[in-house]
Amino acid sequence: MRSPARLFAAAVIAAMTAIAVVALVADVLRGHPHPQQAAARGEAQFAQRSIPGLAALSSDAPTRHTTAPNAVSADPADAAESPATGASAPVDAPAGPATTSTSAAATGTSAGTVTGTAPGIGTANPPAARPAVPAAKHPAKARKARPTRRQLRAAAVRKGKRPGEVTRSHYLRHLTGGPWDEIMMRALGRRDARQNTGRQQHVVLLDIGGQVGHGVLLSTTPRYVSYRGLSRAVIAYVRGYHSAQRRGAPVTVAIGTNNDLQTSARTGRIWARQVVRPVHRVARHYRGFAVAGASDIEPGFRVGPRGTRAWVRGFLHATRAPLIFNGSADGCSPAFPRSRCGHGWTARDLAWVAGAAAPHRISALPQVYNYTMADQWAMISLTAVRDGHRALRFHGPLTENAACRGEKHCPTMGSLRAWQALRNSLSRLGPVSLPARTDLDVH
Repeated sequence: MRSPARLFAAAVIAAMTAIAVVALVADVLRGHPHPQQAAARGEAQFAQRSIPGLAALSSDAPTRHTTAPNAVSADPADAAESPATGASAPVDAPAGPATTSTSAAATGTSAGTVTGTAPGIGTANPPAARPAVPAAKHPAKARKARPTRRQLRAAAVRKGKRPGEVTRSHYLRHLTGGPWDEIMMRALGRRDARQNTGRQQHVVLLDIGGQVGHGVLLSTTPRYVSYRGLSRAVIAYVRGYHSAQRRGAPVTVAIGTNNDLQTSARTGRIWARQVVRPVHRVARHYRGFAVAGASDIEPGFRVGPRGTRAWVRGFLHATRAPLIFNGSADGCSPAFPRSRCGHGWTARDLAWVAGAAAPHRISALPQVYNYTMADQWAMISLTAVRDGHRALRFHGPLTENAACRGEKHCPTMGSLRAWQALRNSLSRLGPVSLPARTDLDVH
């Protein structure tokens, strides 16, 4: 016979067991998982968050996650009701693609039975790959369109790497000093402006003649024009040019004399003050317009290197305008620097007046009528470097095909060939930029 104490203990244990079984059954019917099942599902959720597509495997009640084809939201607040039991389905799916969980205990199926397609490891149908979402293109980081061949060619012309269009310069031999000059020069300026497309550096040389007394003697003619009459004619040209000038088409107008007549420091100052300065006062109000002095300095003319050097100094001291050298190198060596030239000149003299005297203000527009003249200027530029100066700064070659008008014995060559010859000669010394080429006519 059992003692009362033992009977009481057995009754208590039986009651507690019954209460536990009833609670377990109630939890299952209400959809709450067993503590062991909850622990297994927690591990499965962690595995799915860490490795998308991995099916959770439970030792007590295996759970398979079936992809909901028409799932709308995976938010726990939007948990849908289970169509099988009518009760709220447990919300234990991880954030991401919506899934429905079916427990073997809740549905009455045997353990290990798969009730749907289980995406993950060990399944017959692998999970479908997520479609790649294209990154939004930021407008600021959009690729720039590649320049066209035409744009590249135009840029090369502006940089002086390719020959551009030849511009027209003028020997002014029909000036009279009267009012007719202004009408003629205004029309000439408009005509030249229409030819300036802005695709390259535009240089117009107005080659006038030698200085004498209070004016100039037009080259190769006995005509005399005072400085005042000359400045009025050039101002008319500038105004006519500006009236037809395209936007974005800059120009440099060079007013030129030579070293054939009166050439000294005094005449250099006069050319700067009485010819270049009045024209500059008008042109400074025009956008894209520059005025420069110029001189056709040649060893074959009457004034030698001493007087010519003085003229250059006088001009530079009397104005801030730039100076363009448009002369020749008569008698200089085409093969060696620091050579002797004709009529008592040397390569050092020509290098000084063509740029070494003021490298930032003097540039060269040399006469190139044959291949030898191109080689001469390469050696003169090398002379400047050997003497401790900078290499000469060239605009390009100056030719006079229009002035020759097809004469067989005219000492010139085609403008394009002159540009190529000068570029080939200078390229032996280093990088070359020849942004302009101009041809002289008679007007």
